[in-house]
Amino acid sequence: MKVFSAIIAAAVASDASWDGVSADNTCGMVISGDNFVNKTCTISGSSIEYMFAGNGAFVNGANTFTGFDGTSSDVNVVVFFSQAEDADGNLDNSTCWDASVSCADSGADYSGPLFMENVNDHRNAKNGNYNIQIANVNNGDVLTIQLNDNDGNGWAAQNITADFGEVSAESDEWGNSYSDDGSFTVTVGDAVFGQLFQISVVQQPGNTGVLSMWSSSVSN
Repeated sequence: MKVFSAIIAAAVASDASWDGVSADNTCGMVISGDNFVNKTCTISGSSIEYMFAGNGAFVNGANTFTGFDGTSSDVNVVVFFSQAEDADGNLDNSTCWDASVSCADSGADYSGPLFMENVNDHRNAKNGNYNIQIANVNNGDVLTIQLNDNDGNGWAAQNITADFGEVSAESDEWGNSYSDDGSFTVTVGDAVFGQLFQISVVQQPGNTGVLSMWSSSVSN
């Protein structure tokens, strides 16, 4: 059995925290820490509603991410917490600000294709455009993708394109690819595409869900 080195201390949550404004714009905090290249980091907290990880974080679990040399850097995680609201609209702060991040020297995760976590905010304008970036992809791979929202439901996408691959999905009368349930495949071509494979999608009109790379999946 492979034994990994000791766990690194939890990243310090020192950058910022804020009170909730409404049930749709709740309290939150920013967690910053050391470089996470070749590590696996775990986000913990009892009342997390949304979480976002920047600086080249690649999702390898429901609440974990890893980092790759040349793409990733220091821990930067933004967390929003669920808050109850009373009859007068006052928010309960007892569920706020208990999140933390801990990282282990596990080596970068090359077990399969991984999404970069680059959604950034659940309050984005609807019908948004997303550039999905995937690590550990090789020429000739057939990527099976399931895009889900924060609740684990299929996230309806349209105008699905991949400059270095062929998308297999439903097509509208103009030949544009779409998926009502967020599922589609991409066959990666033979051209050189760099360290990350990219797919562009647009949120379908009427889709009110928040795209979540934590609950979405990609495999080959």
